[in-house]
Amino acid sequence: MATVSGPVARWGLESYPGVSTADALADQQPTGGSTPLTANGVTFTDKQRIVGANAATLDGSSDLATSGPVVDTTRSYGVAAWVRLDNTTGSQSIVAQGGAFQLRLHGAGAADRSFCFVVGSPEAPSACGVNTAVVGRWTHVAGAFDAAEKKVRVWVDGVLKQESPAPEVSAASDGVLRIGDRLAGAVADVQVFDRALVSEDFTGDVTDPADAVEAERGILHPVEVARWTFEDAVECYDPTIADTCQEPDGTQFGRQLTFTKGVTIGNGPTGGFGVFDDDFPDDSSITTREYGRSQRNAVDTPVLRTDQSFTVTVAVHVDSVNTTMTAVAPKGAKQSAFYLGTRLSTVDSVAGQRFEIMVPSVDADTGETYTHVIAPEALGADDAGAWHQLTVVYDAGSRTMKLYVNGALKNSAVLATGLWNATGPMIVGNSWYTGDNGAGHFTDSWFGGIDDVQVYQGAMTDAQVAAL
Repeated sequence: MATVSGPVARWGLESYPGVSTADALADQQPTGGSTPLTANGVTFTDKQRIVGANAATLDGSSDLATSGPVVDTTRSYGVAAWVRLDNTTGSQSIVAQGGAFQLRLHGAGAADRSFCFVVGSPEAPSACGVNTAVVGRWTHVAGAFDAAEKKVRVWVDGVLKQESPAPEVSAASDGVLRIGDRLAGAVADVQVFDRALVSEDFTGDVTDPADAVEAERGILHPVEVARWTFEDAVECYDPTIADTCQEPDGTQFGRQLTFTKGVTIGNGPTGGFGVFDDDFPDDSSITTREYGRSQRNAVDTPVLRTDQSFTVTVAVHVDSVNTTMTAVAPKGAKQSAFYLGTRLSTVDSVAGQRFEIMVPSVDADTGETYTHVIAPEALGADDAGAWHQLTVVYDAGSRTMKLYVNGALKNSAVLATGLWNATGPMIVGNSWYTGDNGAGHFTDSWFGGIDDVQVYQGAMTDAQVAAL
């Protein structure tokens, strides 16, 4: 299998623990020589892409620029970026190099809020994703010039939206690469390639994803925002005892998982794992409510923006195949944004407990409806006492929720409305629920083991999930 080439320049444009604003402006992949950016009037603010991070924010008059050209515009090239618009008024350039190309919002009016890739003058033929621009939502936009096929292409959230004939290009642009021109909003993870992009750049190698190397798993790289492996976890007999009842975060964000009384740590073939059984160790007469919740400096904190694209994966040891249980659930005010675990369902007239994602339409205790993404296979005797990897992937652009079991896609559903943002902590081994006009409470305890909880902001491809 031939390995595809990565970007010749890449700028993260986000600061978070361990990554300064200077780091965010530096070229992360200087294949052809370092090309740092100079910021003009750009600030770094919380633009709601990653909890605890700040993104490069532009006000319509600010921009970022290199000192010279990045790609030869007579040859094939591609460019990609995450963008969040504050408005869709007028045309706004996301990335451009001289007058050679422009990845932009074409905001002529309410009926034409389109992301476009233009090669040549603004009046030249372009490829557009019609009505794909949404204010306040992070969207991945990419464009490519294919010199061999004489085509211009544009992708929105990894989906090819249009392919158009390319104009003749006679001379290379010697202009600088500029991020932002009349752009009001924020930009992150800008990548530039010295080759034409193809759809497999976004989907990864879906034919044999397990064999794909990293560069072939797609350029839509989610950011890992929490990792709890239970290798350094300390079990919980008494929450008042210092330096117990916790599992440190394996990422730079430093959001630990804090345990309630009764959580113990088991030891399996791959190392430590959390044991959740709602029985106090050494005294089964004491009933506990066992779970972990994300905290920073002893204060509950979210790890994920659930109204943006995300991926959550967890290894679960199933001790009961007859019980409704939740392994992971981001806590809202009234409900959890999703409930990943096992629930009773009927598929093809067969009732049984199955792995499932349950998603409430709103964070309310009345009037909410639920979407169920259910694995078709009912849990049986072989599943009791076995480990499984559950993964949930949410694509905010398409409003699609996917459920994977052991790396294989089991089911998906399109939500009627976009998922709301849960502002509470990530709950592991339990969930938060409020009945009609009732009081919120923890429910659906997990019975069994939980291990290797990994949380990413961004939707993984099938190839990336298979590689977990």
